Amino acid sequence: MALDTFSDKSGVGRKASEVRRLLSPVERWLWIAHQIAAMNGFAWAQVRGRINKEQLAWAAAAVVAEQPLLRVVIRADADGTNARYEPVPDPVLPIRVVHADADDEHAAERELDTVEMVEPADTTTAPMARLLDVVRGAGTDEETHDLILVMSHTIVDATARVMMLGQMIRYAAEWDPSTDKPRAAVSREPVLPLGYLLPKGVRSIAWAVVGMFVEHMASLRAKPKRMMPEKRVTLPQTRTRLLLRHMSTDQLEKLLAACKQNGVTVHAALSTAVARAVGREIGMQSGKVAIRSPVEVRAELSPALDKSQVGNYVCITNTYPKVDQDADFWAVAHQFNKDLKRRVRLKLHLSTIAIMRPFAPKSVATSGRFVEGIDERGAGNIMVSNLGRVDFPDRVGDWEVSSVQFFSSMSITAQMAFCAVTSNGVLHLNACYIEGRISAERATRVADDALAILLKEIGA
Repeated sequence: MALDTFSDKSGVGRKASEVRRLLSPVERWLWIAHQIAAMNGFAWAQVRGRINKEQLAWAAAAVVAEQPLLRVVIRADADGTNARYEPVPDPVLPIRVVHADADDEHAAERELDTVEMVEPADTTTAPMARLLDVVRGAGTDEETHDLILVMSHTIVDATARVMMLGQMIRYAAEWDPSTDKPRAAVSREPVLPLGYLLPKGVRSIAWAVVGMFVEHMASLRAKPKRMMPEKRVTLPQTRTRLLLRHMSTDQLEKLLAACKQNGVTVHAALSTAVARAVGREIGMQSGKVAIRSPVEVRAELSPALDKSQVGNYVCITNTYPKVDQDADFWAVAHQFNKDLKRRVRLKLHLSTIAIMRPFAPKSVATSGRFVEGIDERGAGNIMVSNLGRVDFPDRVGDWEVSSVQFFSSMSITAQMAFCAVTSNGVLHLNACYIEGRISAERATRVADDALAILLKEIGA
């Protein structure tokens, strides 16, 4: 089959349904960060019912057959440069099964904390992903499976991970034990990475520099205060820990009603609560803090992509909410909403993508100064990532499926992140933090306070 090459200068070439190209500058940076400290992405749902490993392997094989980015590895030259995707034959998704007592409700969380958040997803084998199945009450009517999809953040964002986990559960329900035939699957066509799909008006380095200057001036005007690290942790030893939090169906309904009544988004309400909790923790009576908001941009690209397209299509922008403890919560949330919409309308969130082209390091060996700058400027970074409401199955065949949740190990991208997603009538608001830079006690206080502030404001 003839090799079709894209007409841009990205070094992208492929056969049909195959990815064989250089990593984009953004992907290369994510890969470098992943080598410095684990940058795994997670999607997690619980299935009540009987499942065996053969079912999961059969379903996983179909998902791998559909997604080109699950059939590649990352290879580089001897000096670590020219990192590229190369397809490999017959990739198999590893599945690790852990059995626990029926009443051990923390078994999955424990496996996450001790293994999955510590071990980087392997980028030298395909897929750059693995599946954890924590089985409780095996063989009983109460059998449950905590299914946790772990992937390298280099290849997929949270939207893609959640979609793939849902797809895997649906496929597993179709398994027929009487046949050894694989599920019929048609590979999707590869799409270009984020950096090469930017709209025309924001592709140039000149525009990116202007956008970064505007962002810098906004930061100078806001003079945000930060929750600075409690101690310095060397990057190779960076370790992400997890705090699980959620809002019940009743609480979620009250939140949605309050947001609608006050004309703000759920993301604005969540971010305002987190900002206020951070302000309390560092003793602020007035002023602003910086909240980093990931923005999913598939619909903004040229050509636009739909949410089923697998890749990393997220940009991050800063917003500076007030944390005056006596200020009206909803007024602050409304201003946050306005500021974030303005940044997106002006496409300031895209400036960080264009600027990566000349400045992203070429390898781990040459990344020292860039990493030090990110680490120094990022000290105290707080992120609020909200996927919003996602379409996730609550029943598949005879199985009951829980609401889905997501989170990531952070490498050097932030010191604390709140990961929110709404599905099946529940809002998960999980908090991740870098151990040492933030103590477990401080992280717990901030996570609990943010949720308490939100519940108080909605009367729940």
